[in-house]
Amino acid sequence: MKITMVTGSPHGLSGFGGKMAAIIEERMCQHEVTLETFSLADKAIKACTGCYVCSKKGACIFDDDYKAIYDSMMSAEGIIWMAPNYTFNIPAEMKIFIDRGFSNMHVQMLKGKYSLPIITSGSWVLEDALEYLEKTLQKNGCWVVDRVGISMAEWSQMADEKKAQLLDGVDNLVTSITEQRIFEDQVEPMQEIFELWRSYLSHFKDENPHEYQTWIRRWPDAPPD
Repeated sequence: MKITMVTGSPHGLSGFGGKMAAIIEERMCQHEVTLETFSLADKAIKACTGCYVCSKKGACIFDDDYKAIYDSMMSAEGIIWMAPNYTFNIPAEMKIFIDRGFSNMHVQMLKGKYSLPIITSGSWVLEDALEYLEKTLQKNGCWVVDRVGISMAEWSQMADEKKAQLLDGVDNLVTSITEQRIFEDQVEPMQEIFELWRSYLSHFKDENPHEYQTWIRRWPDAPPD
């Protein structure tokens, strides 16, 4: 089993998020899971310009570190996205990374993978950022097995409890992949998301031929109208 973890802190793995990443890595070793970690602070990923070349032709105009990270997610059974809360959202590094994957989201390249969103924060005000990561993973077609928010304020007062929460999320991810769990409460929303993107490509198949052809190859039983 392989799980890809993407961390979006500008501090890399040296701060509080790095401490959480180390705990996750140790747990993955206990599960004998291959964990591939990418710290976006150490990667060169340019911001999407909205040129739509990827949608039209299938290749981004930028040759940077993005593709290697996405390829890792594609070859993994599970995905962890972890980022700090910055003004009720995620840092620019993480947003840039997510934006670069919009075309792949349109064709649901990550559909069916299992995911775990994690938000760290100085205070306990982190729900907005956590909800954003959760919904974005769902919009990419992923099962969301759990959601974890951990603040430094809480950690200083109840480290054992918060560590247990983090480990429960990791354990849920590994178990969900092993058992190939179906989350009944997510089946209908995921189908609605699938139909959203199918409808989108029905309207924009001429403008975005690469996405349209990719959808046909990937989902031949559900072609756009």
